[in-house]
Amino acid sequence: MEKFSLDSLQVSLEKIFGLKEFREGQLEAIRCILSGKDTLVLFPTGGGKSITYQLPAAISEDKTCIVISPLISLMKDQVDALSAIGIPSTFINSSQDELEQMRSISRFVTGKLKLVYVSPEKATSEYFLKIVSQISVSFIAIDEAHCISQWGHDFRKEYRDLLKLRKVCGEKIPVIAVTATATERVISDICESLKMQDPKIVKRSFYRKNLSFKVEFTESERDKEIHLEEILIKHNFNNKNSGKAIIYCATRVQVDGVYEKLKNSGFRVGKYHAGRSATARENMQNSYFTGKVNILIATNAFGMGVDYPDIRLVVHYQTPSSLEHYFQESGRAGRDGKNSECVLFFQNKDVSTQRFILQKGSHNSRNLELLTKMKEYSFTSICRQKFLCNYFGEALDKCDSCDNCKNKKSNYKRDLLIEKEEFIRNEKLKKSSHEFTNEEIEIILNLFEFYPGFYGKNILCQILRGKKTKDILKRKLEKSELYGKLKNIPDESILLLFEKMLEKNELKVAGKKYPKLYHIKFPPIDKSSLIKKTSVPKKSATLLKELKNYRDREARRLKWKKYMVFQNAVLKRISEQKPENKVELLNIKGVGNSKAEKFGEGILSILEKF
Repeated sequence: MEKFSLDSLQVSLEKIFGLKEFREGQLEAIRCILSGKDTLVLFPTGGGKSITYQLPAAISEDKTCIVISPLISLMKDQVDALSAIGIPSTFINSSQDELEQMRSISRFVTGKLKLVYVSPEKATSEYFLKIVSQISVSFIAIDEAHCISQWGHDFRKEYRDLLKLRKVCGEKIPVIAVTATATERVISDICESLKMQDPKIVKRSFYRKNLSFKVEFTESERDKEIHLEEILIKHNFNNKNSGKAIIYCATRVQVDGVYEKLKNSGFRVGKYHAGRSATARENMQNSYFTGKVNILIATNAFGMGVDYPDIRLVVHYQTPSSLEHYFQESGRAGRDGKNSECVLFFQNKDVSTQRFILQKGSHNSRNLELLTKMKEYSFTSICRQKFLCNYFGEALDKCDSCDNCKNKKSNYKRDLLIEKEEFIRNEKLKKSSHEFTNEEIEIILNLFEFYPGFYGKNILCQILRGKKTKDILKRKLEKSELYGKLKNIPDESILLLFEKMLEKNELKVAGKKYPKLYHIKFPPIDKSSLIKKTSVPKKSATLLKELKNYRDREARRLKWKKYMVFQNAVLKRISEQKPENKVELLNIKGVGNSKAEKFGEGILSILEKF
């Protein structure tokens, strides 16, 4: 690659970007990539990562830089900003129609562009790789590089495939990977996944001396509302001359709720989430930028790639899912170097909500580890910036500005929560310490023999405990012979036993979407095979006809539609299973208490003949 002097780079910075000087680490990263060296840039949010690949791309002669970007909206913003300062660039993504894509590709192929922004999915498609093989690439830039790592907080499988792009470009084409949040483990994984050759790692300190971090332990939603208004008034957000504030909420519903409350209290507030139209989001960003709105309630859909220097306050209304998310979002405060505050509201139920969401997703065990670290941060009594820096592999003594550094006294609300959690943990331990007798183990084995691969662990536990939950009543499992047989044993002990049996491979899991347990002695069987089959098909057909005739007569008598008495599928199940009494009739899908009461005797009298 071309050689550039320090003076020429300084001139390019001022001439192209209008900036007087490089920020810490930028020049080092730029010189590395220009010398053809693989480079990993780790700067905190607002640290100027984009310049590290935009400037070298702009001054590379007759070559194009391919930029991998995760968000369509971010691509457009970056390209618009580059075009405004005369750097020819474009993006190629699904937001464009076919003609727009062809125009972008045409400019790309003819070598008229300095930068082309693409999603990881597009970058690894056969069509795109074929185009890349025909052009001259300066280098590959990968934004939000932590998405590559399976240990990161935003792992995306498509990022893992970017090695295909590198192979097509050739090993001599360098890669620059940039991120704001990566632990040592994630850094190692990024370098390995991209096959980076002896990469230069350029890191900036994670310590933000102008930011004050604080955790508010709240007891209820009302408590949060009161605290939030107090903080906003304290920072003069009820006046026109304040800076800006972002209040991050976990869901769109919570965004709407907080927005309405603050609006009704007279604050100049706006809202931003993915559920709003593109036009509404753009208008809101403009209102926020101009100061018409000074408080923005948003999900984490807002902020990436957006540079507002005068954000004075970032509040997390609910606990985020990881320290990486928290650090990135709170780091949007004070980009101009002026003192700003980052406040996290902690409530146990918010952690439970995040845990529930994470358990439904893939890689849930890794994500739950990240959530645990987030909770540790909330409860720590050491300097909060020290905790954050240590997490990202940097040593720090103390910041002297966070709530823990300022207040050496014990936090009453935090200590109360710790005591409460300790009590709950001990109670749970007691409840999970039951020693099962041989007779109780036999009952559990009978359960798996009765229902081989039919239900998940919670429903099986509810049967044994004799609970009248919606799941139990819907399946009429309260009529099971085993219902309530272990009613005096806590759920925790039964569920722990199931876990131990799974570890010993005595139990197995069937089904992916809805996991169901079965014992290795009683493998899962198709429920339909349990249906009693008659040996004379002709006789079954006659029975079904009799049942339909009865149904039709009752429908005429009651002036009902036929299906309102019984649907054909229900009558077919009755003819196949031949219930001998009302209890067995009730166990057939489609027969409720009302129908069994109204038509049971008539149905059973027909069945007696067969």
